[in-house]
Amino acid sequence: MNLINKYEGVGSIWNTPDGIYAKKYNNGLYKIVDYVLISVIKEEIDSFRIFDGKLVYKLVNSRSKLFSLEENNITEIVSDDDKVFNISSGVLIESNLPVIYYKKNDFMPSGMYLVGSNLKLEKVAISNVYSVQVGQYYFNKSNKEVFSYKEDHVVKFRIDISNYGRIIKKHRDTGEVLSDTPNEIDGELFSYKGLLYVPLKGGQLLALNAIDGKKAWIWEHDRLGAYGIVGDKIYKQDGKEIFEINALNGNLIRSKRFSEECALEGFHTSGPIWVYQDIIVVADVLSGKICMLDRTSLKVLEFFTINQKLPFSNNSIVWHNNQLHILDLENTLHIFEKET
Repeated sequence: MNLINKYEGVGSIWNTPDGIYAKKYNNGLYKIVDYVLISVIKEEIDSFRIFDGKLVYKLVNSRSKLFSLEENNITEIVSDDDKVFNISSGVLIESNLPVIYYKKNDFMPSGMYLVGSNLKLEKVAISNVYSVQVGQYYFNKSNKEVFSYKEDHVVKFRIDISNYGRIIKKHRDTGEVLSDTPNEIDGELFSYKGLLYVPLKGGQLLALNAIDGKKAWIWEHDRLGAYGIVGDKIYKQDGKEIFEINALNGNLIRSKRFSEECALEGFHTSGPIWVYQDIIVVADVLSGKICMLDRTSLKVLEFFTINQKLPFSNNSIVWHNNQLHILDLENTLHIFEKET
């Protein structure tokens, strides 16, 4: 990989259908075009989201207002001095953008607005924030339960995760069982073709039928890690190894220990896994070591370091148009290009 550009003072990066955006501290929102930051909004933003071709955002100094930007035209969507808004990063609700609102000085949400494609607001009497939609059902979770909601936002069913596997901790050297406790959820829910996937703290991956919540399958494993999915393939890294799993039946297709390749001897991953159509990226976020794998063969394509720690965030690394964007813990954005 060739380092093309670096920018300091970058707080966040986002991969959107409209391209990659970057937020700078004490500054505005930028779009990354040909390795260059192009200013989009000059004021410092708190959050934003691309919705129906429009950029909906909230400013740091105007938390009681929401704005929309489309073709250089700024529209104030809503203003209410008695509320603080939070643009949801979860799923759309009935094709509308959910906006949670809080009464000032409150920690729990008071309710929700839905922003339609015409930028009109509808107030709805729920405070659920959904992370996954499967067909006509919405899902979110607690540490120990999965909740399913119907289109009227009433709970359809709830699943107690403690019924699926255990969290077993063993002594590293002797294998002696040190603790054996009921399972909990570890990580974010995700879905594919009517199945809802639930990562578990015991290391297993549980697949539920989204319609009735019944178990479809459970993939047994005993190490924590991070998951990614492309099509009907699920990928997991557990620090030492990468696994490819059939998303429909839970069968293990193949696995590979990082130590199998000389270049990766002693390499131990930590943090997320970034899965794209052609590339898988894993990293040791504590050392800044980056490994790029070919998704079809799991062979190493690139292995290098930026010598800086990385955030434990899915948005710290973005692969886009043969360019790798890496945001380190010191808020420096590194832009690499794949060698041709």
